[in-house]
Amino acid sequence: MLYNFHYAVCSVLVLFFLTALYFTKKNPPTRRNYAYLFLLICAWSISISSILFCIAFSFPKNFSIKFLHFIAILYLIFAYTIPVLFYFYAKAIALDENKKISTSHKSKLIIVYVIELILIITSCKTGLIYKISPEGIYSVQYGQLIPYVISTTILVCSLIALIKKFKVLPKLKFFTMFSFFVLIGLSDIVEGFYPNIAMTCFALSISLFIIYVNIQKPESFIDNVTECFNQSAFVIIADKEIKENNVFCIGVAIEDISFLSTLLSMKTVNSLLRDIAKELKTCAKNLQLFYLNQGRFCFVGKAIKSNKIEEEIILTSKYIEDITDKIRNIFEEPWKKEQLEFTLFARIVTFLPDDLKNADDVINTIDTLISSNQYRSNYSISSKKIDSRNKLRLFKLDSVIKNSLQQNLFSVYYQPIYSCKKKRITGAEALIRMQDESGNFISPEDFIPVAEKNGCIYRIGEFVFDSVCNFLKIIDPESYGIEKVDVNLSVVQCMQKNMAATLLSIAQSYKTPLKFINFEITETASADYPEVLKQNMFKFDEAGIELSLDDYGSGYANMNYMILLPFRMIKIDKSIIWEAFENPRASLALKATITMIKALDMWVLAEGVETKIQKEWLEENGCDFLQGYYFSKPIPQNEYLEFLEKSISDNPEKYTDVIAYRKEKAENEKNKNDKNPDLKSIKIDEEHELIELVD
Repeated sequence: MLYNFHYAVCSVLVLFFLTALYFTKKNPPTRRNYAYLFLLICAWSISISSILFCIAFSFPKNFSIKFLHFIAILYLIFAYTIPVLFYFYAKAIALDENKKISTSHKSKLIIVYVIELILIITSCKTGLIYKISPEGIYSVQYGQLIPYVISTTILVCSLIALIKKFKVLPKLKFFTMFSFFVLIGLSDIVEGFYPNIAMTCFALSISLFIIYVNIQKPESFIDNVTECFNQSAFVIIADKEIKENNVFCIGVAIEDISFLSTLLSMKTVNSLLRDIAKELKTCAKNLQLFYLNQGRFCFVGKAIKSNKIEEEIILTSKYIEDITDKIRNIFEEPWKKEQLEFTLFARIVTFLPDDLKNADDVINTIDTLISSNQYRSNYSISSKKIDSRNKLRLFKLDSVIKNSLQQNLFSVYYQPIYSCKKKRITGAEALIRMQDESGNFISPEDFIPVAEKNGCIYRIGEFVFDSVCNFLKIIDPESYGIEKVDVNLSVVQCMQKNMAATLLSIAQSYKTPLKFINFEITETASADYPEVLKQNMFKFDEAGIELSLDDYGSGYANMNYMILLPFRMIKIDKSIIWEAFENPRASLALKATITMIKALDMWVLAEGVETKIQKEWLEENGCDFLQGYYFSKPIPQNEYLEFLEKSISDNPEKYTDVIAYRKEKAENEKNKNDKNPDLKSIKIDEEHELIELVD
């Protein structure tokens, strides 16, 4: 029989390309990646052995019987190893990265796999799985059903593990894994009808390529600027290492990175961060370096082993001290960029094995360190010496946030926005509010930074937007004169490539007219993450959502971002507004700022308006919208609607369009009910009340 090995050759070509992709990118040392690497190695093995099998059994007279047995056994071993390796990969996908497969499951799987190997290897004598005739003809025996059933059972177990996590797994990830079963199943069917075609290895290579593109995505764990593993990788890897090994961490927090954005272009700042990363890597070549954003780095290394615990602690401490000395030394000399010379302060915090609990503990401690003026210098300090009260506060907030999400203790408040042109309220800014278990409100300035670090900010952001869409659905915005509701996007949300798709899908689920939505992006976000933000912003713009640059004047945004990105409105930070009424020079600067923004054909909103004098001055000097306590503090949804109703009843001359809309709506409803008497009509008392209002 002549065997067709063309598919096996194609498989080798696919694997060659896939291997090149894999090894040209940094892959985090996780269970998932290890399992994938073994699958890749096995795919190579089965592809090569498949080619050898096809050649050997196409021309059996050219080879000895022993060699033919060797090739057959080799091919069968690799073929039946694939389901076992895929089981481990599927479990790594289904389980949390830091959870292990139970020892009992491993033991059972290993025992079954060993039985398979024994049956395959001994088949050259027993003929249970296959037989080779004296003429070199390969034939499958009924005994092959045993390893086939075992392998099928293992694959079914893998599928069940994935199905159990269907609700929590991203749909793309689930269906990508499911494609493996489809392709392998189809290849088995083809080989069943055409035994001379080596199809399985090709199906395997294609499956692995699809998995690599949709699931592995090593670039998602790499910081594009520093080329170090990012915070996402740190949370996974560090947690794993802390729980499994005797490791230490060295955190390096570099100050003034954001401030440098006012002196240097973003390109130059990124170049500086790359230089810093390169220098830090020279300080500890054997340690893994992570970049945690905003000028924060962290080394992770294993403690030096010794027979004596005391000696191990001394050796590890000495090793850490040597590294921190090297780190301090690289920051002693000034740094030069764009003909500027400046000194960077690096705050260093060390974590001995006994100090470590989890990755979040490390991140929170580094943040506590950099936020304290007490430690402003190039020296290191033990994590144990950092103010424990600050750490405790962060940990408590972390717990409160997660509990609030579980118990739905978040709420959305609305602060009215005043239109200078229409002389009335035309919208509001949606603001998140959180209560602890005692019912006490916690300031967003306190819990938002913590939520950004523990990952809860994504759910919080989606909660706010979901609430706003639901609010716009249950009311008729035009009947209240609502033209826009502003929704804030956090810095961390803006870093996500799928942010636009996620929020647009929420709006679609509520059938929310996008003309009523205005997204506010902070100045800091637009400065730090221009590329990712740009992609999301233009998607929003194309969808018909307006965009505002929030807190203008409080951050370090480059003017280019304001010009090049599709902002429709600039919100001037309240600190700028307040300073303008205290300092004549600040007042002139504010006038110039308003004039500049208007010249760019953008609207201007002034935040923090608290007095009548401020309101009138800002109106006279060209502001389009005003927001602040002069009009109202942030209030719950129902109070906001009551606020609007009172404004309409007190100032009907300013709401003529709203009253006309209500009257027209009431008449349309009346005509509709007259034509359709069987339909449920509006209650008589409610109808009279509505007609009284519009009249």
